[in-house]
Amino acid sequence: MRHNSSAATTEQIVDLGIRARARGAAAFPALERRGNLLLGAFRPRRRAKIKSNLDFCYEAFPRLAERRKQLAGSMSGGEQQMLALVRALMLDPKILLVDEPSVGARARSSSAAPSIRSRN
Repeated sequence: MRHNSSAATTEQIVDLGIRARARGAAAFPALERRGNLLLGAFRPRRRAKIKSNLDFCYEAFPRLAERRKQLAGSMSGGEQQMLALVRALMLDPKILLVDEPSVGARARSSSAAPSIRSRN
């Protein structure tokens, strides 16, 4: 199936399963980690998969699960980058475009890449 996304709205592109996480994509500092992640599942088609997506994200990034009630604003820059990446995964994208995926990432977090690639 072919799509011409040049005239598509952002919502239509997201509904096709395409998600981008730009470098420096910020976390919402006044929200807990879990709240930040739930914002990633804002499209109606994705809400049905919130629990399975959260479970996957917590398994791939255990640090998020350990401190899910921590306010995002109190996290380090690398942890905020990880949170922004995982928030993008909450949309369960078919394609995830990431600008500089290792910026601020620790070696342990980078080990989640194979899990993410093999998810679908």
